[in-house]
Amino acid sequence: MAFQDPFKHRRGPQEARHACEKPARLLPNVAYIRLWGETMSEGPVEAQESSQEGSSTGLDPNLAGLLCYLLGLITAIVFIIIEKENRYVRFHAFQSLAVFGALFVLSLVAGIIPVVGTLVSILLAPVGLILWILLMVKAYQGERFKIPVAGDWAEDQSG
Repeated sequence: MAFQDPFKHRRGPQEARHACEKPARLLPNVAYIRLWGETMSEGPVEAQESSQEGSSTGLDPNLAGLLCYLLGLITAIVFIIIEKENRYVRFHAFQSLAVFGALFVLSLVAGIIPVVGTLVSILLAPVGLILWILLMVKAYQGERFKIPVAGDWAEDQSG
């Protein structure tokens, strides 16, 4: 039995480069990036909707929305002050202010109450962590994810 080269069907470097330049069929709502970093189509529909307006921060609105939640009250206040144009970023800044402000106040009140307050504090820590991660992920994905009371207030405040 003779040895057969398993790689003889491979294309040469020029043919491989040409094949990478254009995909055979573009799928809707998918970003295709060429080998050299040029985007051929835009990203998901949700990300396009949030990114239509420019941001006065110079950041991508999805990234700015994520950063509104990063340090809770601090980044919320910073983005409320510096962002004047993009309603998407302002919504996430106000929602971050409401959610983490409420968690902060609840933690202070729970710290004053002896036994029940300790139990409430133990429950607030994982709830805060889960909300923090969830809100950052949803903001980066381009979703306007609303927490029931805080989201309605944030929508009213963002204009």
